[in-house]
Amino acid sequence: MAEEVTHPFDSLTPDFILETVERLGYLADGRLLALNSYENRVYQIGIEDSDPIIAKYYRPQRWSETQILEEHEFCFELANNELPIVAPIVDKEGISLFQHDGFRFALYPRRGGRTPDIDDLDNLLILGRLLGRIHLIGATRPFAHRPPIDCRTFGHDPVALIKRDFITIELAKSILKQQIPIDDKQELSDQIIENIATIEELNIRFQYVTAFLFNKHI
Repeated sequence: MAEEVTHPFDSLTPDFILETVERLGYLADGRLLALNSYENRVYQIGIEDSDPIIAKYYRPQRWSETQILEEHEFCFELANNELPIVAPIVDKEGISLFQHDGFRFALYPRRGGRTPDIDDLDNLLILGRLLGRIHLIGATRPFAHRPPIDCRTFGHDPVALIKRDFITIELAKSILKQQIPIDDKQELSDQIIENIATIEELNIRFQYVTAFLFNKHI
């Protein structure tokens, strides 16, 4: 008999979700709406006589507590510098990351938004200014706990997989979308490293900044 495979979020049921927020003092009205999320799980939860709140449940064993808190601190820092960031809700004890039965989660106020028109040059100018301000604040000091974006993580290690026939040359060409001749895997490795080498020179908290590039996060 085949071993049953369970998903990390199998126990994240509607009753469980409502219980997590009510344990923090909120009175849920039973309304629950799943929102778009790639890696974690995010829900809009209706609250009695108040605006709904947004609950983000982190994938178990994906991030450590210190890494998540570092993300929160960066959000607070951006908000304190008057950037239009939706930072996590903090309770009376100053806590922004909560736990319940193996799940770490954070709560956020609901904020409406829309997908920007990227064909509008004025919109691009505003987005560029916003990203520039995010990068300037991120450049004040590096992350201490979140994984770095460097040539080792995104260059040498992936290339080592390629050299072990993890993917074929033909598939690699398709992924890279480069219509150029590749004679052997060493040449392919050199091209990959060259494409990302400049990232290693950036001594900024760059990892989380990329989240703001997605339309759904603006």
